[in-house]
Amino acid sequence: MREISRQYVLEKVENQGAHPMFLAVDQQIRFLKAREFDSKKAQEMFRKWVDWRLEFKADQIDPESIRNLLLRETIILHKNDKLNRYCIIIRARFHKPKEQTIEELIRYGIYLIEQATIRTERMGSKQLSVIYDRDGMTSDNRDTQLMSFTTKFVSLLQDFYAERLSMVYVLHANWLYKLAYGIIKPFLAKKTKDKIKIIGEIKDLAQYFDEDCLLPEHGGTSDYQYDPFQEYGLTRSDSN
Repeated sequence: MREISRQYVLEKVENQGAHPMFLAVDQQIRFLKAREFDSKKAQEMFRKWVDWRLEFKADQIDPESIRNLLLRETIILHKNDKLNRYCIIIRARFHKPKEQTIEELIRYGIYLIEQATIRTERMGSKQLSVIYDRDGMTSDNRDTQLMSFTTKFVSLLQDFYAERLSMVYVLHANWLYKLAYGIIKPFLAKKTKDKIKIIGEIKDLAQYFDEDCLLPEHGGTSDYQYDPFQEYGLTRSDSN
């Protein structure tokens, strides 16, 4: 697979030096794992990934182009779990429906996954974890676009971030969420089901995270304060 992948990159990419990840062995291993070591399927997945990154320019998203989303605290990047996987925290109560398009949400999500991937690799890891916190979510946060967004975004994750997402910890899952999850759970692959943990009580997160790697609202002692200007280099304006 390595030689075939190299040939494809040489044909498709004008400046290979600007895209070292395309020829990285660990990237090819990810695709082999995702396709259960079927080299033909893994090669097809690899080609789609190269084409998508060249077209979407996932590593070149300007944070200013998603400024309004970054100014909120809907998604933050915060430390790691006990298995050294950098953590993405999603807090549904900060989501504001109809204030952005699906395309903007996708760029926002991809930008943050790219940033989290850089951080987790600096720590010597290859995977990411997610805390999905539904606390404080009301009807004001419900968005009719989310189903369409979720479908598209999950497809992107499966196709282009294979084997990156290792665990999703779901907090404050109400009866409706549990009912919906119970309906779709039988149709999920075992590998996918194993990546979702519904946490009964906040204190249970301590099984998976050290105390200093959790926010106080999640039972931890981290003093992290979200600052998108420092973290993502947003320029300050008179209104911010």
